[in-house]
Amino acid sequence: MAISIPKQNEGRNWVALMMLCWALGMWGAHRFYAKRFPTAWLMLLLNFTGVGALITFVISVFDGLAIALGQFKHADGSKIIYERIEGLGNLYISMILGVIILVALIYVLLSSVIPISLPTSIPDLIPTSLLNF
Repeated sequence: MAISIPKQNEGRNWVALMMLCWALGMWGAHRFYAKRFPTAWLMLLLNFTGVGALITFVISVFDGLAIALGQFKHADGSKIIYERIEGLGNLYISMILGVIILVALIYVLLSSVIPISLPTSIPDLIPTSLLNF
């Protein structure tokens, strides 16, 4: 059964899209590759702000999961050509879960060694030297 590929999407495949998402996902490179230009430019611009970088990181993680599961599409709605390498999608999902577990483990270990106390009120955030002027 032959797959009908729109002419403008020829030569664009899953492996290239996944690698772009891994390497340059925060900057929206995979979205440029899939010709999703408005959101790609938005990710690129958001990445230059502090809060925007966190947002683009989360978006790229979810995009990577969508690519790994075969749900990511070109801007025109056509599917990505899946010349799948067995296990590559599973590797990506495993990496994401591994990073989440590693961050949680580091947090637990550090919080047991270094007592973390959060300020209870706004005046606690202001150094006393600034209050006595």
